[in-house]
Amino acid sequence: MIILHKRCFKIDKTNAKAMIEGYSKNGQHIRQAIWCDVHDKPFPMLITLNRTDTKFPMSLIGQQLNPELFSIPYKYVAVLDSEYFIKNNIGLWETLCTNGLFDIWKPIAPYARFIKAKTRPNKFRICLLRLYEIQEQFSASQILNQNPWIDHLAANNYKVTLEEPIIANEEFMRIKELLQDTVQKHLIPKKNSKQIDCSILNNFEENSPESELNTEFETIVYSKHILRKHGEYKSNDKKKGSTIAFRLNNVIDTKLRAKAAKEGVKLSTLIETILNEYVDGVNNDTNKRRLSSTVNTNTDYEDDPYKI
Repeated sequence: MIILHKRCFKIDKTNAKAMIEGYSKNGQHIRQAIWCDVHDKPFPMLITLNRTDTKFPMSLIGQQLNPELFSIPYKYVAVLDSEYFIKNNIGLWETLCTNGLFDIWKPIAPYARFIKAKTRPNKFRICLLRLYEIQEQFSASQILNQNPWIDHLAANNYKVTLEEPIIANEEFMRIKELLQDTVQKHLIPKKNSKQIDCSILNNFEENSPESELNTEFETIVYSKHILRKHGEYKSNDKKKGSTIAFRLNNVIDTKLRAKAAKEGVKLSTLIETILNEYVDGVNNDTNKRRLSSTVNTNTDYEDDPYKI
C-alpha cells in the first residue's frame, strides 16, 4: 500500500496511451516508460489526462494510436524509478524516438519541448516511470481541476493498493538498461561540479551544423547556473574564457530583457550584437539567427518559475 500525493500526474493522451496500452512496432507490443520533464514531481501520483490535444508532432506510430479518443478510469498511478539529466541534443532524440523507447514522437518533439521550457537547462531530464494499476478507483468528483496543467485529489493522504506493474520486471529492466546506454554520453555534468569545458565558447565554427550550434548555446545556458554558484570558469585561455563566459551569462540573464525594452530593440538584436562583439567566428547571418533563436521568447508554454 502506498500514499498518493495530492497532486495528480496530468499528462497528454498520447503518452498516457503509449504507457498504459502500448503500441505495435515490427510485430512487437511495446509500452513506453519514459517521460520528459523540467521539474521535480511528487511521485507517486494518480494519472489524469490533459483535455487538449498535444501541441508537439507525433510520429506515424503516435498518430496511429488515435490518442484523441483515449480515456482511462482513475485507477493508474505513476512511480518514479530514476531520472537522467541530459543535454538537449537532437541526436539523442533521433535515437530515443526510433529504438523503442519514445517512438510515438518525431525527434523534434522532445527537443522542442525542452527548447521552449522556461527553466534552466540543468533541469532537463528524462524520467523512467513505473506504472501500476491500483485496486481502488477514483471518481470524477474526487479529482479537482486546478488549471490546464494541474489536477489535484480532493483530499490528502489517499492510501491505495498496487496491483502488478503495467510492464513486467524483466521487460522493465531491459528498458532501463537500454535507456542508460542511450543517454550515457548525453548526461550533463553533476550539479556540484565546478568545472565546465570552456572550449565550446572559444571554438565556435561558422559552418557548424544547426544541432551543434544549439547544443553549444544550451551548454552556455547551463553554465549560467555554475557561474553564479561558484563564480569561476575553467578555460585553456583563462582571461578570454572568463570574459566570454560571464558576458554570455549576462546574455541569458532575464535582466537583459529589461535592457532590450529600455533601448527599444529586439532581444535577438541585442544578443546578436553581443555575439558579434565577444565571440570570434560567428559572422554567418544564418548561424547567428540560429544561436539567437535558442533563447526562448515564448510565454505561453507552461508555468515555469524561471524564464530566460
